[in-house]
Amino acid sequence: MTRRGDPRKPTEFQLQAAVMDYIRLNKAPDLVVMHVPNQQASGPRRGAYLKRMGVFPGASDLLLIKRRPRTGPTMYEAMPQVLWLELKAPGKKPTHTQKLFEMAVLHVGCEYRWADNFDETIALLKRGGWTR
Repeated sequence: MTRRGDPRKPTEFQLQAAVMDYIRLNKAPDLVVMHVPNQQASGPRRGAYLKRMGVFPGASDLLLIKRRPRTGPTMYEAMPQVLWLELKAPGKKPTHTQKLFEMAVLHVGCEYRWADNFDETIALLKRGGWTR
């Protein structure tokens, strides 16, 4: 599947699938990664159901959790490192709701990143030690 306007640009689905393929092959030890299926199409009834179940508007596409490297005996270093990763189709930017989610997760000490292309995404995953 490609975008109607420019068949050379990947869709958000294609970007995320490629990133997940890369992560599966190159993930750091002790990495847990999952997709957050927040974009499910739904009617008002299903929307109310999902909201009651805890859907968080604007939640990022991927949640990555890994063991923080230990450098001492403090409790903070025993806590996991958490990255919320939002992937966008090329040229797209996070929505207002996604920016509110970013502020919420940064406030509680998580990392947040977004990217709109494969190379940028892989570079940020490698820099952060999320992949090899």
